[in-house]
Amino acid sequence: AALEQLAIFGLYDEQPLLEALASDDLQQRALAADVLRGVERRGDEPEALLRASVEDLRDDVQESNARHAYWYLRDHVDQAVPFLADALLSEDPQQRRYAMNLLRQAHTSGRTLELLLRMNLDN
Repeated sequence: AALEQLAIFGLYDEQPLLEALASDDLQQRALAADVLRGVERRGDEPEALLRASVEDLRDDVQESNARHAYWYLRDHVDQAVPFLADALLSEDPQQRRYAMNLLRQAHTSGRTLELLLRMNLDN
């Protein structure tokens, strides 16, 4: 919350958090993504944040991570389509379900439609 308040006053450099999204540490990535999702920005969302948010759709003990990521991705679903399409092939059932729900709201590309059809045929 403190970092979000600094962003309001323009005193906030998000670059270290964007770099943390590339960390090998899952907890560090999740924390950085959670903070960055709460900060408004102009223009396109960073790909690393979209990717980390799709990763946060996975089932874990922090149920709020998945919910926060889901609501964030709803606002940026068209930008996240490639990452959501990849999540359809995840071993995690919660991540697949959230990704499919989000993709239903997007303007689907050919690849996404192909994956959705394959998922439906396999079920």
